[in-house]
Amino acid sequence: MLDTVNEMTIVLILAVCVAILFILLLIQMISSWRFKRKVTAFLGVGGKNRTIEEMLLEYLNIVKGIGADYSAITGKIENLDSRLSKCLSKVAIIRYNPFKEMGGDLCFVLALLDEHSNGVVLNTIHSRESSYTYAKPVNNKLSSYNLSEEEKQVIEMAIRK
Repeated sequence: MLDTVNEMTIVLILAVCVAILFILLLIQMISSWRFKRKVTAFLGVGGKNRTIEEMLLEYLNIVKGIGADYSAITGKIENLDSRLSKCLSKVAIIRYNPFKEMGGDLCFVLALLDEHSNGVVLNTIHSRESSYTYAKPVNNKLSSYNLSEEEKQVIEMAIRK
């Protein structure tokens, strides 16, 4: 009878070991399946049997192309910035009446300046008999010609914008 108990104990122990091994096998299969899914997602699907080395070389070429594009775009932006600073960006206008006998503000002063406050001031004076337009260059807020009060005022208005 001792032999039967020993045999039954051995069979029971072996059955428990088989059950544990079966559970471990299931866990390993699930883990392997998950890993295979991740590798397939990484390497791609659809018959492309690419190695990681091939993929890295492809990505390296893409990155080099992006770097070249970035350099070209940076150069274009710098060129545009330098050109844009010379474009008209500050504009102001004042209407006024220098003659007491005429009604309405028919005269005006127009300032057209760039980012560095360089440009021109246009002053148009309209009277009953004639109209006159004066253009005065402006360099760094100043002009080599005498400026009227309206012209000085319109330059300051344009600079503040």
